[in-house]
Amino acid sequence: MPDPTPDISILRQLSGEVSYLTIANRQVDVYVPGVYDAVPELSLPVVYLLHGTPGQPADWLNGAQLAAVLDQMIGAGTMPPTIVVLPNGNTAQSTDTEWGDSSSGDIESWIVSQVVPTINGQYRTLGAGYRGIAGLSSGGYGAVNIAFQNP
Repeated sequence: MPDPTPDISILRQLSGEVSYLTIANRQVDVYVPGVYDAVPELSLPVVYLLHGTPGQPADWLNGAQLAAVLDQMIGAGTMPPTIVVLPNGNTAQSTDTEWGDSSSGDIESWIVSQVVPTINGQYRTLGAGYRGIAGLSSGGYGAVNIAFQNP
């Protein structure tokens, strides 16, 4: 009788996909590793990556080739399969929000009260103990600020 336990090392080789969500009229790009769909009982950690200024979520995907890099790292076993969320920190009033709440938009509140719960509701995540946030340039500032304000 075949072993019913899936071979995660083989399934790590599956390419991930990028989904495009709209949360409160704002775009959020989500990288989901291939193993996610292959193993329905598997829950994953989540990392939120914040873009710099000027910038947008597509910068991670196009310029940094994030999906290919993640596929390679997950496939090689150098990082666990992880859902990676790329929110859009720009508003109609400003591309320099520094990922905070201000008169140009409540970006921090949007991330904390809408994006995180939506991701946890739509994907099998491991919860707060397995959630991280990072960013590039002003996104790095925003990541540190959001993490300190919302541990």
